[in-house]
Amino acid sequence: IISSTDASGVISLLRQNPVKSKVADTLEVESVTNDPAAILLTIFMIQLVLHQSSDIPFPLLNLIWQLVGGAGVGFVVAVLGKQLFNRLKSQLRGNYYILIIGIILFSSGLAAVVQANQIIAAFFSGVGMGNMDFDYKRGITHFIDGISSFAMICLFLMLGWLVFPSHFITVWHEGILIALAMILVARDRKSTRLNSS
Repeated sequence: IISSTDASGVISLLRQNPVKSKVADTLEVESVTNDPAAILLTIFMIQLVLHQSSDIPFPLLNLIWQLVGGAGVGFVVAVLGKQLFNRLKSQLRGNYYILIIGIILFSSGLAAVVQANQIIAAFFSGVGMGNMDFDYKRGITHFIDGISSFAMICLFLMLGWLVFPSHFITVWHEGILIALAMILVARDRKSTRLNSS
């Protein structure tokens, strides 16, 4: 859980400091998918500890379905979305913006219906459509960039509102210990594994 990267921060940095497209795509996929994967793995471990069964009989099958089903739903919705964009012949550009939001919400809703991961479904539908050619793609790209920038600003503001300087006096000892553990132990082991591979 603590090794998960901040997707919005990673994507923002990659936009400001362009790198090779394959490397950037890999980093974006990793940074976005590791958060829902961490949530799923945590739920999986809790189910194992408590010996609870989920809707799918085995927790491991449920975990696999969450990941694979979410990606599958995302790609299916992306193909359908491309067809919708190519068939929509509207003179009003706003209709295209409404349609892309509808496609994103549809992919998340469909994933919920089939009990797959909604975040992964929405992400892979976006990745799928981003790699396809369809009508008015450039305008949609600018529209999505604007929405993502606004969402990142809101996210950082909300996280900032959760911090109260007056509380630092009572938790700074634990904070320093956790920071040192993450810097010297958790991240160091992760970088060692990456270098060895």
